[in-house]
Amino acid sequence: MEKSDLKEILNALKLHSKHIDQKLEQMEKRMEERMDKRFEQVDQRFEQLEEKCNRLEEKMASSVSIVPKQKKMLVFF
Repeated sequence: MEKSDLKEILNALKLHSKHIDQKLEQMEKRMEERMDKRFEQVDQRFEQLEEKCNRLEEKMASSVSIVPKQKKMLVFF
């Protein structure tokens, strides 16, 4: 092979390498965006769950303080 052929092959490999690098960077960016979106969704779900737990705690606290202690009764049929 001539020197010019080798240079042409080398340039083609460099061009291909740059193309692959760009594709990988694009894939990485898309993956990071998707992960960020999912983490935001998970954070929102945790916030919703925390709010539900707080409301449940408030209900339990208010029902315990309002309702007097009741004696257990056995009912026979």
